[in-house]
Amino acid sequence: MTTVQLNSLKCIRPTSKTDEVYFEYKIDNSGNVLKVPNDPSDSKSWLFSKDDIINFQEESRLENGTIISGSELTFNFYDQLILEIKDHDKGSKDDPLGSLVFNVNNLLESPQRLQNIDSDDAYELTFEYL
Repeated sequence: MTTVQLNSLKCIRPTSKTDEVYFEYKIDNSGNVLKVPNDPSDSKSWLFSKDDIINFQEESRLENGTIISGSELTFNFYDQLILEIKDHDKGSKDDPLGSLVFNVNNLLESPQRLQNIDSDDAYELTFEYL
């Protein structure tokens, strides 16, 4: 089993003035798409503007004050972890901001830049293998 822990996320360029960010992930081709936070909405996401950084190893607060601990951003997998960051949009489809595939046969180096090829947004994710 491989364990990856997300350490921080930095906004290099948001899709708009502020992005309401959450993670979607899928472990080992399970078919289950899970989310952190588990119910993203306007008040249940992280707010990011240009150059904002959130350190996930400290308790981070969502817009509504809910605390997310680093353990909620630590993932165990046997084959692969597909991780996508998204921007919650009220009243329309959420925007993908970029994705990574962590594979036990091809370990990624940290940090990784995430970007949607259809927009000008950019984020940098730092992580470590435990």
